[in-house]
Amino acid sequence: MLHSLWDFLGYLVPFVLVLGVLVFVHELGHYWVARYNGVRVEVFSIGFGPEIFGWADRAGTRWKISWLPLGGYVKMWGDENPASTPDQEALSKMSEQERAQSLHAKSVGQRIAVSAAGPLANYLLALSLFAGLFMIQGQPYVSPIVGTVVDQSPASQAGFQAGDRILSVEGQGIKKFEELAAYVSSRPGQALSFSVQRDEQVLTLEAVPAASSPHTPGKGGFLGLQGADIQVEKVGFFYSFALAFQEVWHISSQTLLGIFQMITGQLSADGMGGPLLIARLAGDVASLGVFALLRFAALLSVNLGLINLLPIPILDGGHIFLYALEGLWGRPLSDRALQWCYKVGMGIVLFVFILTTWNDLKRFALFQSLLGFFS
Repeated sequence: MLHSLWDFLGYLVPFVLVLGVLVFVHELGHYWVARYNGVRVEVFSIGFGPEIFGWADRAGTRWKISWLPLGGYVKMWGDENPASTPDQEALSKMSEQERAQSLHAKSVGQRIAVSAAGPLANYLLALSLFAGLFMIQGQPYVSPIVGTVVDQSPASQAGFQAGDRILSVEGQGIKKFEELAAYVSSRPGQALSFSVQRDEQVLTLEAVPAASSPHTPGKGGFLGLQGADIQVEKVGFFYSFALAFQEVWHISSQTLLGIFQMITGQLSADGMGGPLLIARLAGDVASLGVFALLRFAALLSVNLGLINLLPIPILDGGHIFLYALEGLWGRPLSDRALQWCYKVGMGIVLFVFILTTWNDLKRFALFQSLLGFFS
């Protein structure tokens, strides 16, 4: 039983710590921008449900940790709930001075800034983490040495061999295998001249990249070479942030593509994971060391920021969308329309939560796992 309990804690503790930090940063973004714009903040909570412990600051904000560690919220003056639904009854009873401290009395631009600040904070955290990791660990890359030549490929027909070092292609120097792959991918069907070092000799080989790989049709020029040797390149301060931006952009674009493919039926929703999968991954990654855990935290931070920017009511992106509509129309939606929007948004969020949790239950056979943990 003790061993199983330690296994359980090995997954739970990294999950709670990582998610807690990401949620704190997200909500701190909302808090800072709200306070900067003169909005009174009533509650800053990490987690949902009953309070475990907390304290009140001089500005009247209650900072607290709650029992359910699956998110957090900032409840502002004049909000009916943590989703920032306007409390019309309370607002109507406020004095002009009190109402001025509510989010709902601020301009459209100020409200958009407050809503966008949470996701932006997550993106800034991810950029900082990735940049720090690049500065400390360097940038991994594949050296331009051939590890494998695919049979019956343009490379095998041209005479490439394992161990060849690619010096240049069409006179352009090659220092990384990734540079070779990018060059070839953009030139399907073109005859290319390669300068190759083999033992003590420098050879010239001619190859015509196929229009596509047999395994990935339509993906660009295919030569049939695979690298072998992974090395690490030290990078400076500014370049590390450029690489971090590329990493964040890649993660965001791939996530959006996955969402689009699921909505259009091109990709099954069975691959979606929820809190249980994140907890499992956090435990597995934590066992690989602090750098692996930081990279995982950066990845989660990007996804947390991006998901919250989706135009779904009750999420930050939904608020931004509704505020933008108000700015275009010159007036907010009616209370009834807002209530319906929030109900639809809550329904979407609950559906996704139930779906991902069900996927996790099937993926991990959770009930059997729990019996194993405490038996």
